[in-house]
Amino acid sequence: MPAGVTEPGQRVVLYQRDGGRYGKWNAVGLGTYAVGLLVQLPFMVTPLYTGPLGVALADVDVAWIVGFLASGALYLVLTRLVPRPEPVTAATGSVARG
Repeated sequence: MPAGVTEPGQRVVLYQRDGGRYGKWNAVGLGTYAVGLLVQLPFMVTPLYTGPLGVALADVDVAWIVGFLASGALYLVLTRLVPRPEPVTAATGSVARG
């Protein structure tokens, strides 16, 4: 059976203190997502809000491109700079070594 696929009848517990099978929240990923959303605001063109750079670009909405590039670049930089914490096993509380 491929990795990550559970056997029939096996219970997958998602909410555990150690993060469970899928790990804890990725702070770098969530932070860069938030930055990507904020970077988009000046470029947005919507019926409710048009940013100043959206007006300057003749009402062309390029916000999604700017947000994608900014958050992607920031994520690549931060994942290389911010060390990842080592996983802790639930049974012993010790650091798991690969």
